[in-house]
Amino acid sequence: MRKTQQKPKDEQTIDILKRVAKRVEEAAIDISDMKSDLKMVSIRLSNVEHNTKMMKVDMEKMRTVLDEVKRSSDDLMEITAEILKKAVTHDEHNAPSQRVSALEQS
Repeated sequence: MRKTQQKPKDEQTIDILKRVAKRVEEAAIDISDMKSDLKMVSIRLSNVEHNTKMMKVDMEKMRTVLDEVKRSSDDLMEITAEILKKAVTHDEHNAPSQRVSALEQS
């Protein structure tokens, strides 16, 4: 009789072990999925870091170009100012002589 009573206990133990094994397997799958997710996040973070470095390099290049443009525009403004100054000065000097010439012709 004892053997018949033990048999259900053995079956219960086996059922419990099967459920535990199934849960361990599910946990292993979840852990594997988490590892894959972490690898993907790591790859994305690496890409973000790389893009940030590239953006810093691009920003430095843009600063250099903007500095050159500023220097060039400053030089052009100085040249333009000189040309205008000469033109105004030239007109001021020519204006009286033109008046005299116009008076002499009349």
